[in-house]
Amino acid sequence: MDYIGFLGALLIIWRFKKMTTPDILTLKELCNSLGISRSMAYLKFTRGSKHFDKEFPRPIKLGARKIGFLKTHKDDWLASLSKVA
Repeated sequence: MDYIGFLGALLIIWRFKKMTTPDILTLKELCNSLGISRSMAYLKFTRGSKHFDKEFPRPIKLGARKIGFLKTHKDDWLASLSKVA
């Protein structure tokens, strides 16, 4: 494979990875975008809480002490709220 062909293959791989990588929001980014506190977010996704919302985005474990949320799940949750109202 020549140099140009190699660069083209790398570009295709990079674009594919960029398109398929989901946007992950940190807890802080989620709270800022929704206008809720961190503690309210925990209450919304914790089963047994009086504020538990089964439609609220589920956290994804990113590390030992870090969670994230899929942006698409947040968008879907917001869309479901607008349908109810």
